[in-house]
Amino acid sequence: MNPRYRRLLIPGLLLLLVAVVVVSALLPAARAVPHPSTPAVNAAVKSHVVAGPADEDDKVSVIRDKRIPESSALVVSTRDPELGYTVNDSGNDPIVFTLELSSGDVVGTTRLTGHTIKDTEALAIDSADELLVADIGDNDSERNDIAIYALAQPGRGDGQVRPTRYPLRYSGGPTDAEALLADPTGTDVFVVSKGLFGGELYRLPADLVADEVNIVRPVPGVTMPLLATDGGYYPDGSRVLVRNYIRAYAYDPATWERTWARPIPPQEQGESLAVEPDGQSFLVGTEGLPSPLLRLGLGRESREQPTRLFDAGGIIDASAD
Repeated sequence: MNPRYRRLLIPGLLLLLVAVVVVSALLPAARAVPHPSTPAVNAAVKSHVVAGPADEDDKVSVIRDKRIPESSALVVSTRDPELGYTVNDSGNDPIVFTLELSSGDVVGTTRLTGHTIKDTEALAIDSADELLVADIGDNDSERNDIAIYALAQPGRGDGQVRPTRYPLRYSGGPTDAEALLADPTGTDVFVVSKGLFGGELYRLPADLVADEVNIVRPVPGVTMPLLATDGGYYPDGSRVLVRNYIRAYAYDPATWERTWARPIPPQEQGESLAVEPDGQSFLVGTEGLPSPLLRLGLGRESREQPTRLFDAGGIIDASAD
């Protein structure tokens, strides 16, 4: 994220959260309040957070490399689970950094050549095992040149590659986004917009083409978390995890109903998330240096009904706090 927006965003977010807490305290304890833009909020969410297998927060490693001042995305390699990939966002060189996850050290760099890349905000690995780099950051919601870049997953060592560029355009006009979701078991690829009062879910065409603009369309009736910054599928494709600055939310991609949520420990500017190959945990990271990588447990779903639900971006389970 551009530093000039960071200075305004964090105080604004804190004020918004205070407002959420105050309004939540005034609501009847046994009543769920749906977001006005989502009818009954998909039947008022069926589940709430229960501690996952890795319930204790675990610092896996720390990124200290000065070449990564603004790590804004994270994904674990499907070819070598000891490796992960990250990118800086706007104002930095178009380089994919290969990390050794256990140490946080950079063990490889891949420079993307042949294209003008402005604001890389998200990464994903598709079902063809290609790394997707999403140049979709748009703080001013004015860009008509966003794109997805596809390349073979890098290994250790340095190099450069000319990736395949798939130009994109939203059907309703420019919007800011920082999260890319690619189904590892199928062809679905989605973008999650970064809205102050809740994001939208956009579906990319099933067959992307490089020689013309691919129109990205919203999925009707789906509300994503406010200020979403990253996300990823479970390895088996059964769930999708999306994060913002304070929480991670799981969704059933068959219905896009929210199935659980859990808080994320305070971070300087937490932006990145990667579901781990074991399907039991996920990693979160932050912009700025040093940048700790934390391992958190994935929640177990429960059919118990939450006692109170409210969120400016849709709904959350108040009992998860």
